Amino acid sequence: KLEELRAASPKAFAQQYQNQVAPEEGETFLREWFPEFDYLPEQIAFTLNSWDTAFGTGKNRSYSAGWSAAVTPDLHVYLFGLGRGQWPYPVLRENVLRQADDIGARFVIIEKRQSGQALTQELSVWRPGWQLIEWDPSTVAPRTTRLDLNRRATTFLSQRRVHLPSEYYARQHGCDWLEDAKAELFAYPHGREDDVVAALCQMVFWLIPQLAALTGRVFEPRPMLKYESEPMRRLAV
Repeated sequence: KLEELRAASPKAFAQQYQNQVAPEEGETFLREWFPEFDYLPEQIAFTLNSWDTAFGTGKNRSYSAGWSAAVTPDLHVYLFGLGRGQWPYPVLRENVLRQADDIGARFVIIEKRQSGQALTQELSVWRPGWQLIEWDPSTVAPRTTRLDLNRRATTFLSQRRVHLPSEYYARQHGCDWLEDAKAELFAYPHGREDDVVAALCQMVFWLIPQLAALTGRVFEPRPMLKYESEPMRRLAV
């Protein structure tokens, strides 16, 4: 069984069974793309939440993850909050409500799938003033894998428009989620979970048309990179 796992995905096997972690600089998403901030900007156009949702608890259950972000008029994104956990539906609903109310979210993005659809329908009744966005991944890249889909966010991210909290901000505001979120983000696609990545990428996909309208740019994914173990270096395919 172990031989089969190693043959199917050598990198994932090395990480999970041989304690060989992902490259420090990141794999699909590079650390250098995410500037850090000590303070939120004074000029904020709007705040939003972006949720990748799942139902239930248990070893084989997925996690729900929801980013809180502040977006500036020139479309720089400051990720200042994250909710993540395995929750039954009523708890998930309450967490989405509380997180949006706490930051005064103007937009709430939820992926269009079974758990997300039910949540969107219910929240549209509970919070009629909210701008709920039911994000459908098939509108970005129909009939493709989640990895290929998320790669389409790399051009936006490589512009250093998405900012993460610094250690100073994290200490001041109790961002105990920060290191786990960065570990998942920079290990992708070979980490154990990808819900934090999914919630971030759908936010990016929603923002890309807004940025394109400002700049007239067409966004395409960067070339996929692969990593050699001896020596460890990036090579463009």
